[in-house]
Amino acid sequence: MAKRLKVIQEIKIERPPRIKLSATDIQEIERLPRIKLSAKESLKRTQEFDKRKEKFVAAIRKSQG
Repeated sequence: MAKRLKVIQEIKIERPPRIKLSATDIQEIERLPRIKLSAKESLKRTQEFDKRKEKFVAAIRKSQG
């Protein structure tokens, strides 16, 4: 005995409508709360900036080459 085949209904695939956001909506979504830094912490970050900058530049060069 042969099995009966099921009839498959065709489905039209549609994208959901795009949400239009204003500039203020985008700013509210992307903005993270600011952290208040102490003087010691800000000095530490500025001193470590050169190290982080070198690592960042090295990663960019590695990915390009």
